[in-house]
Amino acid sequence: MNLYVNIHTHTADKNTNICINNLNFDSKLTTSVRENLFFSCGLHPWDVETFDFEVVKMQLVEKIAGKQIIAIGEIGLDKAVACNFVLQKNVFTKQLKLAQQFSKPVIIHCVKAYSEILEIIKLEKITIPLIFHQFMANFETYKQLLKYNSYFSFGKNLFLEKAKIFSYFDKIPLTRIFFETDDSEILVEKVYLKASEMLNLDIEILKTQIVTNFDTIFGKKNTDFINI
Repeated sequence: MNLYVNIHTHTADKNTNICINNLNFDSKLTTSVRENLFFSCGLHPWDVETFDFEVVKMQLVEKIAGKQIIAIGEIGLDKAVACNFVLQKNVFTKQLKLAQQFSKPVIIHCVKAYSEILEIIKLEKITIPLIFHQFMANFETYKQLLKYNSYFSFGKNLFLEKAKIFSYFDKIPLTRIFFETDDSEILVEKVYLKASEMLNLDIEILKTQIVTNFDTIFGKKNTDFINI
C-alpha cells in the first residue's frame, strides 16, 4: 500500500508511517533526519524586504548542496501583499536560476501574478520541475503553464467550491498533480479523499500515481526510504 505524499507542508505529519512529507524549512526547526521527511527552503516573497538576498543566497547554497534539501521553495510572487513587487521579481528570478544551477525542483507561491511568472520562466529558459502550490488559476493560465514542466498542487483549495479549479480539475493529467496541507490543520488523507471523490477514482490508484510523480521529480531512491 502506497504512502500519502504531502508535497508542501509547514507542519509535518507526525505519522511518518503513512506520509512522505516535504517540509518547508524554518530555521527554528531541527534538520535531523527522519524517515519520510524531506525539506525545501527558499526566500518567500513576503520576506524579500526583510532579508538581504545575498546573505540568504549563501545560506541556500550551503543547504541545497546537502542531501536533506530536495527542493527550493516556497518562492514566487504575490501581488496581494504590500511588498516591493520589483524586488519580488528580482529575488524570484535569482532563486529560479539557483534552482536551475543545482537541478532542484521549485515550490512556487503565486498570488495574482501568474502572467509575470510565465514571463520569467520563458525569459530565463527554466526547465526544472515547477510545482505550483495551492494552484488557483484559470484554465487558460493552466494550459500555458503546462508547457513548462509544471506540476499543480492542491490542498484546502479543493474545499472551496467557488474556486476556478473546480471547472477543470478533472482535465489535469494525473501525472501533473500533487497534494498538500500547507499551513492548514487539514489532514493530507482528507485532501486525497476529496480529490478521489471529485475524480471518481479509487484512492489507492491516486496514491500510486502521486508516488510515481514524486519519484519522477525527486528520484526513486527517496521512496525506497534511503536516508537523505
